[in-house]
Amino acid sequence: MPDVKWLCINVVSANKDTTYRPYDARVKIHSRVKRTVLQLRRKSIDYFADVVDKHRTMLLRNGDEVYGVHRDFVEQVKFVRKKHIKVYRLAADRHGATTDAFLHGTAIRINYGTEYSNPSMETGKFENVDHNRVEVTAVPELPDLCDEDKMRAFFTKCWEFAEELGSVLE
Repeated sequence: MPDVKWLCINVVSANKDTTYRPYDARVKIHSRVKRTVLQLRRKSIDYFADVVDKHRTMLLRNGDEVYGVHRDFVEQVKFVRKKHIKVYRLAADRHGATTDAFLHGTAIRINYGTEYSNPSMETGKFENVDHNRVEVTAVPELPDLCDEDKMRAFFTKCWEFAEELGSVLE
């Protein structure tokens, strides 16, 4: 199910010479619906019935490698990601260089994997495959959403963190 996006900002590096691969940063505030297969089966029978019943045959595979989408699902599936995720968090019991609550409350997720996109309407075979996809996602703890001052400080910290992380990733 799609995220409910409240705010999306894309920041793309201006440096585009041939020796440097530009990075882009996305700042996104969203709500995500989390449902189990049983919940989907009960609440959304009409829409998700095919997905639940045929989830093992949706993707076309050659061994462990995905190469396309079954024709029954080609209009519903625009891309597929295969991820290996590592999560890092500052240890609360260690005395580090910072006592910043924002940093201690932030999880850094590094996704290594492959993104398959644009399945052919005729064959279902993915037209674009990026085997070297790396995404870095910072997930901070939210402050009290009813406290305007804390929210302002939170957004300021998010922006500062995104700028610093972007400069490190360059």
